[in-house]
Amino acid sequence: MGQHVSENIRRLAGMFLVEQQKLARYADISRQSMYAIYTGRSLPRVDTAMRIARAFGISVEDLYADPRECLGAALRHLYDAPVTESDEGVDAEVTPIRKARK
Repeated sequence: MGQHVSENIRRLAGMFLVEQQKLARYADISRQSMYAIYTGRSLPRVDTAMRIARAFGISVEDLYADPRECLGAALRHLYDAPVTESDEGVDAEVTPIRKARK
């Protein structure tokens, strides 16, 4: 049943541009636990899978589905899923990245 879940989570994180640490916070697990799920060494518990799916705006069934079906379901929520919200809030100041001097 869980053969696609790790791949789906990795692909969803890439699609939504979400780092493991942020997704781990949404799932209420450690970054190390999220890494184990990412790499397929561990499967998420039911409650964790529910929080991950909710973060991407999809159902748990979609999270465990074939990758095409999972990504198709998530595509509808690309801009309104909870995980796309800023950690800092709307009024957060953006700090520009400076180029390193040679």
